[in-house]
Amino acid sequence: MRENINQVAKYLGWMFLCALVVVLVVDFFKQGIFNDKTGINLLVVGDENMGVLVIRPESNLVNWVPLPTNLKVKIYNSAATYPINSLWSFGIKEHKAYQITEKSIGAMMGIVTPRLIKIDHVANVENLLGKFLAFGLKTDLTIRDRWYIRKIVSDAAVSKKIFEQEIPKAAFDKVTEADGKEFLVVNKVIDVWTKDKFYHDDILSEGAEVSINNLSEVQGAGLMLSDQLDSAGFRVVDVVNDNKDDIKADGCRFLASKKFPLSVIYLIDQVGCIPLPSSEKKETSDNLIKIWLK
Repeated sequence: MRENINQVAKYLGWMFLCALVVVLVVDFFKQGIFNDKTGINLLVVGDENMGVLVIRPESNLVNWVPLPTNLKVKIYNSAATYPINSLWSFGIKEHKAYQITEKSIGAMMGIVTPRLIKIDHVANVENLLGKFLAFGLKTDLTIRDRWYIRKIVSDAAVSKKIFEQEIPKAAFDKVTEADGKEFLVVNKVIDVWTKDKFYHDDILSEGAEVSINNLSEVQGAGLMLSDQLDSAGFRVVDVVNDNKDDIKADGCRFLASKKFPLSVIYLIDQVGCIPLPSSEKKETSDNLIKIWLK
């Protein structure tokens, strides 16, 4: 009897191992969102701090942007604000840790932060490299993306080509709360700074002009997306709330010609927009990308 139980246990163990290997292989070959031309703004979340790793392979650029530990962040799609070192914990309680953290930091800085990695130590490049391929790492990157990004960051670290960029002090205002605690909040200077530090050369060279129509109930969503696209290299020419130009599909939808292949990839992979269904006939000029938020 005992031998039969041991055989069944071994069989189940092998089945579990095979299933795990299949999952890892499938995950590795998932396309992911990272490619050399679009790069990525990768949010790194530590125990008590955060930073943004800016990767632009085509420009041979890897920058580390640390965020102040006493920063207060407005929660995306909410009036509430939280200390930056409590943002991840708040997201866990709301069962939306990745979405809340990525979108809140991205909205605050005026950049697109489509993915993050959570590490259990201080958020810096050295600790990140040691954790990139760790089993059970908290991240919404595919294994394939983690593999390629780690190689780029590792090569940059070996050749000492990783630069730390401090956000200028002028981009922050001090606020004192009722209990006497002091925090920093960002001001409009951050928008000027990010437009010079986070753009993509290839997107900029495509020269895509963008019109945004905010049909959602989220006030300011159009302007927020406008800042994020501007910093990436798009040229936003119009932000409106035009109910006459309505669509049936929900979410972020767009219509673009074939003139802007990289811009389209960026909108789909990193912004999370979806092409407008062919069933909804809309017209746009060859030089314009139209985006609807609903």
